[in-house]
This record gives sequence, C-alpha cells and structure tokens, in this order.
Amino acid sequence: MQGLINQVFNFIAQEENKPLYDAIKKIKEGTKKFEPSLLAPYSDPSGNPTYAYGIETNRYGKKNSISEMEMQFTKIIKEDVLNLVNKLKHEMSNFVDSAREKVSEAVSFKPSEEE
Repeated sequence: MQGLINQVFNFIAQEENKPLYDAIKKIKEGTKKFEPSLLAPYSDPSGNPTYAYGIETNRYGKKNSISEMEMQFTKIIKEDVLNLVNKLKHEMSNFVDSAREKVSEAVSFKPSEEE
C-alpha cells in the first residue's frame, strides 16, 4: 500500500506544483540547497493562500519543513482515497440492496391462475 501511496504522491505532487516538486527532488538528490522561500505561501487560482503542493494554508496549516509538508500531503492523499473508497462502498451497497429488492419482487410475482 505504501508503494501505491508514493506513486500517487509523486503523480499528484507534480500536477499540483511542478516547480516545487522539481526543486525538492533536486534538494533530495543533493544538487540544490534548501531555501525557506520554497515553502512560502502564494495565492492559488482561487485567490486562497496556498503553499507546498497546492495545500491551502487555511485548511491544514502551514508546515515549516519539507518532511512535514510531504507527510501532510501524504496524509491528505490517504484521507481523500479512503473517503472515495468509503463512498464507493456505500454506493455499491445501495446498488446491491436495490438489486436484491428487485429480484425479490420478481421472484415473488406469480401470475394469477385465472389467466
């Protein structure tokens, strides 16, 4: 599961803020030095104060290190995935219940003997 989370993290992180993702990758490789300005908030297209990989500061609070930020982003991904899975489970449960009722109605339907 952790491997899948890492793949999702890398994919979404690049989509959300590619320049930041690339800078952090270079820092981890040792080809660039960390600059605190990388984690400075900016205004996203909606005008909300945002930092890191598109995380709004008013939703989760700003973190001050790359590891904190990545941990937070991974946690958000896990929560979003779990919410989606739970929603799908609920939808499937409703679908199964509905199908069960229809089958039950069809099985209990008997044409009258007079016809």
